[in-house]
Amino acid sequence: MEIELVDELERAAKRQLYQAKIHILEGYRSNVKQAKEDIEIAKRMYRNAHSTFVTPWQGEARGAFDSIANELGGLERNIYYLGEDLLAEVNKEIRKLQGKVDELR
Repeated sequence: MEIELVDELERAAKRQLYQAKIHILEGYRSNVKQAKEDIEIAKRMYRNAHSTFVTPWQGEARGAFDSIANELGGLERNIYYLGEDLLAEVNKEIRKLQGKVDELR
């Protein structure tokens, strides 16, 4: 009887530990999603400013700006895919931990 109680307490402690890790990862996932949304807002602001102010630029200033704009475009794509990969890994880890919680029930 005592062994069963000890086993149940150990399982409950492990469940709580896994659930705490899940909670932390869910918070992290929320932060990553918020960061991605913030980047999207910044992108829209940049594109609006670009379309408003840059069109008449010519010569060296335009060339320099276009070079920077192209670099930003590449960084934008890298950040997007990095965020997607990060979210996929966090979701995978949450599922793994949730499976361990379910096994301990």
